[in-house]
Amino acid sequence: MPNCPKRYAHRTLDNFDAAYPGADRFLSPAQMQVRGFAANYLVETRGLLLVGTIGTGKTHLAVGALKALVAERSAQCLFCDYR
Repeated sequence: MPNCPKRYAHRTLDNFDAAYPGADRFLSPAQMQVRGFAANYLVETRGLLLVGTIGTGKTHLAVGALKALVAERSAQCLFCDYR
């Protein structure tokens, strides 16, 4: 996937761990939302915004969603870091 950070090259929605010790209780629902977004993606969809503190898994979920869109929906995706 273009511009995907090397650190996240092997990250997917399937290997996202929402239940690690000390995990925020909103991670599991966030993972389900991202899965739903990828599974039901329509071309007209504008996007998905993930917010949270550093280290909560936002980038992992974003990369996982993009990979799912490419693999399952034949979408063209580009990872952009807008910090």
